Amino acid sequence: MTTIAFNTLDFANKLKAAGQDSKIAEATAQATAQYFEETLIATLSTKMELFTVESNLQEKIAKIKFDMVTWMFGMFLAQTALLVTLIKFLH
Repeated sequence: MTTIAFNTLDFANKLKAAGQDSKIAEATAQATAQYFEETLIATLSTKMELFTVESNLQEKIAKIKFDMVTWMFGMFLAQTALLVTLIKFLH
């Protein structure tokens, strides 16, 4: 699991220094920490997840390249066969 370093004590102290009530500052710090934990961390990707996505994309790209080469080779053979047939027909 991904973690984000969030110092709730430091955040609350900064709010208090700015004139915020002590209880409100502590509650705000806790709510902010909870928000980070529940919302932001859930949307972050780990290196392993990114590696998996990259591997999947590389596999799909390799398959597409193979399919394109196969299709192009097939078209080359069809074109050659057509030209040979036309040359025989015209002679």
